[in-house]
Amino acid sequence: MIRALAKQRNSGWRKLIGFLWSWVLPVAIFLAIGLKFTSHGENLSMLKAVELVNVLGVVFCLLLLPLNVGLEAWKWQCVLKPMEEQSIWSCLKIILAGKGLNVVSPFGLGDGLSRYMGLSQANKNQIIAGLAIDRFSQLLPTVGFGMLSVFFLLEHGLNIPMNELLLVFTIMFSIAVFVVLGFYFFRNHIQKYLALFSLLNNQSIFRIGSLSFVRYSVFTFQFYLIFWALGSQLSLSITLLGVAWIFLFKTLIPNMSVLGDLMKREISATLFFSFFISDLSVVIMANFLVWTINIVLPALVGVLFVSDLKKSF
Repeated sequence: MIRALAKQRNSGWRKLIGFLWSWVLPVAIFLAIGLKFTSHGENLSMLKAVELVNVLGVVFCLLLLPLNVGLEAWKWQCVLKPMEEQSIWSCLKIILAGKGLNVVSPFGLGDGLSRYMGLSQANKNQIIAGLAIDRFSQLLPTVGFGMLSVFFLLEHGLNIPMNELLLVFTIMFSIAVFVVLGFYFFRNHIQKYLALFSLLNNQSIFRIGSLSFVRYSVFTFQFYLIFWALGSQLSLSITLLGVAWIFLFKTLIPNMSVLGDLMKREISATLFFSFFISDLSVVIMANFLVWTINIVLPALVGVLFVSDLKKSF
């Protein structure tokens, strides 16, 4: 009888969580996106006043969105392949659901939760290793091309206070040392959570790295297409370096949610392009359009797949 009551109580909690996950959470995501748009009324006013010089730029940018998300799903499939087989469609739903959850979660935790819940029960303990591989592979082109933009700005008068720079490097070095020491002293306890690293062969590493580079190229090209659509007079090299700067800035500085990502984009873009143009309205508008296409639209679509994740409860 006690077991029956406990089972009934657990069933009640599961139903409540299922209801909140399937209905309340999607509504919260829609509301969060709506509030973010209304809080940026100045951007919407600018958008209404914008005259697109090349409409095809926006069209092509939208057409590249499925490729962008598809590459991310394909890369996640490659990361998981050594330990479990997942279809590209399953990975795509997981990625989109994560983008929806990121709207209401800090520091991209929604994406990590979605990927965790999409793993089979036997492999859920490999989520840290999987996310580390996925994030680090995307970090390489971001930092590589981003540093080119940093050196370029330094040549054009960017003044970086050495005290602040030293503080940043000290913090990063301290974190790196802390992580290394943690891995060393607790290696026997965490080894089972990092088994995925040993399962990757050279072919898998090359494929994951190549997909990261191609994906970086795709969303860089999307940015350039929007600048072209808005009739930007900036040269190709400055535009691409500016985009590399924006992605480096938004990658290294965490935000509370993907909706806060827009503010980081605007700040970083304004800082970079202010060295080359005085009217930054095109830059701000380009950031807003790219954010809407690459962040908001996938999040809205991802809401449709959030409820699928409750099967992992």
